[in-house]
Amino acid sequence: MKASTYVIIALISLALAFAISHADLFSPADYDFSSDLPTDNIEHEATEYTTYYEQLTDFEKNLYDALAKTVSRGRKSVSIDNVNVADFKASILKVCEALQYDHPEYFWFSVGCSYSYPKNDAVGEITVEPKYYDYVSSLFEFQDKKRALLNAAEQVASLAKSHSADDFERIKFVHDYLVENAVYDHKALEEYEKASKSPSCDYIFSAYGCLVNGKTVCAGYAKAFQLIMHQLGYDCTYVVGDAGEAHAWNCVYLDGDGYFIDVTWDDHDYENEIPVYNYFLITGNDLSKTHTIDDTFQVPVCTASEYNYFIKKGFYLEKYSYDAVKDILLEQKDNDGAHIKFGSRLALETAKNELIKKRKINQIFSKNEKFYYTYNEKHYTLTILLDY
Repeated sequence: MKASTYVIIALISLALAFAISHADLFSPADYDFSSDLPTDNIEHEATEYTTYYEQLTDFEKNLYDALAKTVSRGRKSVSIDNVNVADFKASILKVCEALQYDHPEYFWFSVGCSYSYPKNDAVGEITVEPKYYDYVSSLFEFQDKKRALLNAAEQVASLAKSHSADDFERIKFVHDYLVENAVYDHKALEEYEKASKSPSCDYIFSAYGCLVNGKTVCAGYAKAFQLIMHQLGYDCTYVVGDAGEAHAWNCVYLDGDGYFIDVTWDDHDYENEIPVYNYFLITGNDLSKTHTIDDTFQVPVCTASEYNYFIKKGFYLEKYSYDAVKDILLEQKDNDGAHIKFGSRLALETAKNELIKKRKINQIFSKNEKFYYTYNEKHYTLTILLDY
């Protein structure tokens, strides 16, 4: 057989493979289930890890499964037969939210869908079209970006494993990596809002934007963190709520206990590469000082403090003591930043007055050494950023 014949066969095979995969990617899917399923909500222990899927009713889980099979392949639509229309309309938004919150790898899914059904039918077939960002505009773009995201997440997970076998240190590595390698993209967010959800800025809300583009907002930080935690084998949820505006962060589990972590708010000014740790593995009580959790889903009450950054590192002081503060700061002198947390606002104010206003900081660090300080009045933390 001539070489040209081989080429022709190869091209035909490639075309067939493309046609099959392209059809699988964009063609509608069918799903069927009965509507007479239990609709009671499922209760969970307050400290128990649970996915959002597990919090759905059986009816909602069936919708979730149908939508997941569609979204995971980037299909345009799914037809669901034998479904109660009223129950569907009451449940679909919650199901869409649960699917996206559980799966940060579905970065093309924008939480929402359009749907159609025969008028006046109480039970019938509903066609659902998930809403996608522009990532699925073509097969090759979809596959390339999906591969790029997973490779980026796997690379960070691999680096974290190589960095340490200790859970705390691995999580800290991921936290610091995201702070150092991503920036909060204020300009893209402003453009997105001014241009009525400009498609060119969709990436900022995804793990893709954070890990591949290095530009994101809170949703991207949280989804990237969740994705890497999953690859490292940790239970981790995506949490939404309010922190002065709509916001997203995470809850990660260590030794069976949940800890809140907000990578966005630990990226201090969204531009420098030095993390702070005000929101690194904190309790629900500490979180509630600045964040309010959305009550659509249940999020465990986090009470453990063993792995909190300041407690784990020994950088916590109940009361101000110059000698104790000096020891803690000097222990961190070789780092980019020195961090300390106090047990009260009075202790923090005393530290600021003694160290900064009275310049006792110069007795700890060289007078010629440049530093910048920041503090958090809600969490009573003081951070000295060296060589800033």
